[in-house]
Amino acid sequence: MITADALINAMSSVFRATQQHDGVCVTTHCLYPSGEYVRVKVYGGESSFVVSDEGRSVREVEAAGASIDRPDKAIRTVVESYGLSSQHGVIRSRHIGIDMLPIAIASVANASKESAEWLFERTKLSPTRDFKALLRGMLEVKFPANVRPGQFVGNSNKPHKFESVVSLGHRQIIVDPVVRDASAINSRVVANMDVRNANIPDLVQRIVYDDLDQGWGAEELNLLQLGATAVPYSRLHSVLPRLAQSADLTH
Repeated sequence: MITADALINAMSSVFRATQQHDGVCVTTHCLYPSGEYVRVKVYGGESSFVVSDEGRSVREVEAAGASIDRPDKAIRTVVESYGLSSQHGVIRSRHIGIDMLPIAIASVANASKESAEWLFERTKLSPTRDFKALLRGMLEVKFPANVRPGQFVGNSNKPHKFESVVSLGHRQIIVDPVVRDASAINSRVVANMDVRNANIPDLVQRIVYDDLDQGWGAEELNLLQLGATAVPYSRLHSVLPRLAQSADLTH
């Protein structure tokens, strides 16, 4: 039979509070439609605090290719039902005391989750999306302050640049977007293959393609696999958390 201490230890590995320079980031039990845990941020001093979702509910939807012109109007009903407010899509609590923080954190997290669900149900995704910008935006939602461009020297001693590298402690994850174009495909496959053959410690590589584009053929997808494991964008939301938590760093 599981014990309360064992359960608390298991949960604390995921649901934690992280000190940042301007506040504390809290990973909550709520889930966005993408499967990502809802995180909120607590600002304040000794006796007065504000809880914010940092605009993540809106950014979750925008990262999927949607364009939301008036986010505050769109999510007003959900936000106000929790006694909260939003400005430019950022959901916030009023100033509260420390005794009200648990309730405020739960309220902001649930409001952010429900706002994202509401927007996903009522917003059309753009078929002409900028895939590279879309991917970058999604990574910045999932890994704030941990995503930046990177450069790695391959086995040939040639340096290769990558637009999005997620740094998680000693681990690094290359998330390399590719569009359906022969020269772009060849470029990304060659770069990833050369870096993979350099056997850089604690480096994981993934090539991501836009599966909303139905023109991808089996030959092209097989070619991507020569460079690194190819992941369709629609599955990246579920793949990234496993990559971030897994100790298996094989390529």
